[in-house]
Amino acid sequence: MTIIICSGPLFTDWKDLHDQILLTDSVGHGTYEELSELNTKICKEQMPEADLVGWKPFSTDGAYDQEATQLLECVSAEPLLTWADPNSSLILNFWCKASEETRFILFYSSPEYALSHYIRKHTFDASAIKSAIEAWTVRTRAMLTFFLVNRNRCLLLDVQSAMTNTDKLVRAINEAFSTAIAEPNQKGYQSPKESVLHEYLAATLLANDALASELYDEIRSTATRLDDDRLVLRDIQTRTELLIPDFLWRSNQQEQVEKDLNKTTDDLNMMELQLHQTQNELEFYYFKERDTAALNEKYVEFLNQNPVLKLARLARLNEPSE
Repeated sequence: MTIIICSGPLFTDWKDLHDQILLTDSVGHGTYEELSELNTKICKEQMPEADLVGWKPFSTDGAYDQEATQLLECVSAEPLLTWADPNSSLILNFWCKASEETRFILFYSSPEYALSHYIRKHTFDASAIKSAIEAWTVRTRAMLTFFLVNRNRCLLLDVQSAMTNTDKLVRAINEAFSTAIAEPNQKGYQSPKESVLHEYLAATLLANDALASELYDEIRSTATRLDDDRLVLRDIQTRTELLIPDFLWRSNQQEQVEKDLNKTTDDLNMMELQLHQTQNELEFYYFKERDTAALNEKYVEFLNQNPVLKLARLARLNEPSE
């Protein structure tokens, strides 16, 4: 049996990629949930005072080895189990020792890609931004360190490249781990609500962070490449500049959308005004017609009840026909 443990940085959507492309029936397996519960329990017990973003890699000192081994033995008769948990990056050595059958797919991303996802979902706060960058750095460093020692059991992949080359992703996994995962019908996975505006903002916030930039260059120069392009190492400033054309295009597009929205709003307001005016006119004619009809009824009643007119009608009826 092969047990594939997937991990990656916080905030990015690598886990959604795993669930849609790599996950088969594992999520419905009881062991899948038990692995996640054990992983979370270990982290919370080791770092009870810290929140998720502040969690750091640590050593379990053998406290949970037997429990983890027993969990993995429960699926030893099955051909494949894939399990994804971002917090597994904090104790990769623990899961590596739990079973010799474990293999690892480590998804990394650029710091601005991870930070852009964080900014998109959270209220902007300078201290929180700093913590998010540190979380990316800590987990990325942990994955790289583990990979360098355990290359024969790992695949280190760029999450953005994996999303656009899902067919090559599956082939790389099958080749590396001798698995038989079916290739997806679609060759690409589209991350929802991608925004170059958020990524541009994240890149500007990271412009002076040499540590994050150096770590990103180090990990992508070591990783397996899924696309055919030659690896080009660009610093954060260059990557930011490459975002500018798309940023300007998106800004102009957003501006045009706002103009169209304002025009539509003005048109709707004008139509509402015209509708209100038409309604007033209809009400005027309705009441006028109602008053006219009431007056006509009074005239008819008067004509029917007037004695002189009654005699005239009788005289007319009694006139001999010619």
